[in-house]
Amino acid sequence: MTKKLFTPIIAVLLLFCMIGACQTEEQEAGTTEAQPVVTKERAEEMINLWLMARHNHDLGLLDSIYTTEAAIHDPSADRDICGVAELKQYYERSHTIFPDVKFEFDEIRVAGDWIISTWTMQGTNTGPIGELPPTGKEIIVSGAAIDRIEDGMIVEEWVYWNPLELYQQLGFTLVPPQPETEEEE
Repeated sequence: MTKKLFTPIIAVLLLFCMIGACQTEEQEAGTTEAQPVVTKERAEEMINLWLMARHNHDLGLLDSIYTTEAAIHDPSADRDICGVAELKQYYERSHTIFPDVKFEFDEIRVAGDWIISTWTMQGTNTGPIGELPPTGKEIIVSGAAIDRIEDGMIVEEWVYWNPLELYQQLGFTLVPPQPETEEEE
């Protein structure tokens, strides 16, 4: 197993364990199993719309996936992304950085009102990342997403992946802080 998948897989496994524990307690209490809040079909439809939005640069499709007030937690964002309008701006910037970005979903699970997925992203860095110049290098990173669904729409999303891995593939290195030295008198 590669290091790049270790953290997202642990997060997904913990969520599955929590969901499984709750279902076991309900079954022991004699309650009947409720119908899922989100169906596998709706989850696949949402994933396909998301892929079309990203691959075809048709971000208007996100309006049929995310609520207007959705909260997205992504380690590459400097703060939480609040709402589908901010998410579109965030994706616009990523399309500038990686115009040929492609995603592949490796696994999709549905549990109650949750969609849990693992994915792989691929692209070529032809645009600047903030003040960092484009490198022309290709990247491949993997991660996981955990989405909470209400009324068939994403209301909150947690994205897990390692941005440092991306920067390393682009050729950047991590430089530790240098200790302050006393000026010579």
